[in-house]
Amino acid sequence: MDRNKKIDFAHTVLGVIGAAGLISVAVLAPNVLQIFKPLLNDGRHTSQYPQTYINRALRRLRAQGLIELVRGGGFYQLTPGGEELLSRYRLRHVTIPKPKKWDKRWRLVVFDVREKIKYLRDYARETLEQLGFVRLQDSVWIYPYECAEVIELMRTSYRLRKDILYIPCDRFPQDAWLVTRFVL
Repeated sequence: MDRNKKIDFAHTVLGVIGAAGLISVAVLAPNVLQIFKPLLNDGRHTSQYPQTYINRALRRLRAQGLIELVRGGGFYQLTPGGEELLSRYRLRHVTIPKPKKWDKRWRLVVFDVREKIKYLRDYARETLEQLGFVRLQDSVWIYPYECAEVIELMRTSYRLRKDILYIPCDRFPQDAWLVTRFVL
C-alpha cells in the first residue's frame, strides 16, 4: 500500500471511529471491513488480509495519539487530536452550495493569525482558496454565497476562533470585477 493510500485509509479509520463515537475492537471485524474494501482493492492488489491493514492503521493512529483504548481496552475513541485531524480532513472535502439566485450580499472573511502559528494561517488560506474565495488583500477574502457554517467549521478545526472574522455585507461600488469573476 503506497503512502497516499495509507493516509486515506487512516483517515477512513478515523472517520469510522469518529462517526461511531466509540467503536468496539470486536466490531472492527467482517461487517465493518466492507467500509474499507474500496481502499484495500485498488484494481492492482486485492488484499487477503484486510484485518491486518486495519490493525496496522489502528496501531499507527494510537502511536500518533489520535485514538485511544477505553473501557477496559475494549473500545477505541478519538482523542482531541484525532477529532481535530478528522475535522481538518472533512474540511478539505467540504463544498459550499450555490443557490440559483445570488442574494446580492458578499461574505468577507478576515483573519489575523500571529506569526507563531503561521502554519494555521497557511491552512486557512489554502482552505479559502480551495473553497473558491477570492483574495482581496493578504488576510481579507470574499465570497458571494452564504458560508457561515463552513467558516465556523474552519475556525473550530484550526482553533482560530478569535482570529477569524466572518462579515456579511452589501454590495459596494467597486465590486463589478467580483460580480464578473464569480459569474453572478
